[in-house]
Amino acid sequence: MSAKTLPEHDRCDNHRKYRLSCKQLEDLIERSGQQCEICQTPSARTSWGRLHLDHCGPKWAVRGLLCGNCNIKLEDDKAGSIGARSYLANAWWEQRCSAIGVPTTLRPEPPIGSAIRNQFGTIYIRYDDCLWDAPRQNGRNAPQMQWDRLYRSYGPHNLAPFDLRAAFDSDSLEHSVRYALVNGECYTDTRAALGIPQPDRPPRDVWTPRKSLPWLETPERTVDALRGFVTPEECRRIGELLLEDTRTASPNARDVA
Repeated sequence: MSAKTLPEHDRCDNHRKYRLSCKQLEDLIERSGQQCEICQTPSARTSWGRLHLDHCGPKWAVRGLLCGNCNIKLEDDKAGSIGARSYLANAWWEQRCSAIGVPTTLRPEPPIGSAIRNQFGTIYIRYDDCLWDAPRQNGRNAPQMQWDRLYRSYGPHNLAPFDLRAAFDSDSLEHSVRYALVNGECYTDTRAALGIPQPDRPPRDVWTPRKSLPWLETPERTVDALRGFVTPEECRRIGELLLEDTRTASPNARDVA
């Protein structure tokens, strides 16, 4: 890829605002042959010395790469050449929809347990009746979204179906996604839909203190600090366990064993 074709690619912020990954941008450049897709003027010979990303409507609706002159003519609706008509009939984002087998309009929402992967590799999972969640991936958190907002944010061509069950079985899922599916309390419906066993959790009334609990001088003060956050029965059980700990802990103990 020539650096002169789209110099903004060196920074990546230009094409990302059009919801393009670097790989997608390189595919666009390969498709254009590094020349305007209407008049075939090479990138280096255009008036600005580079090509422009052409889109229609939402930022993600990228149609292709054009020289400045053809881009302006399209915006003013003055392009009536055979090349322009052919270009408009083969918009890049619509070709992408066809390649991954999705319609160009908002399709019906997949059922609970379904997953999609966007152009940046983030996996969104439908875990209840209205929300899609992307468990922390690659060190980043993504916001929960409803189906129509996902469409508006990325476009249909960037929401490829993802076989979550096969990825889970093949151990190819990122650790954080796998952990969320196995242990996340909000994924009960998703686990059931995928046939993933529910986590084996002890009943709350047999919960035992952990080292993160504060040591507030006496078991009584510790239990008082927890009132309102746990049930009375849990308070009673925690108090018994703390009393037992004080009998066995060394005088210098600062944590609950």
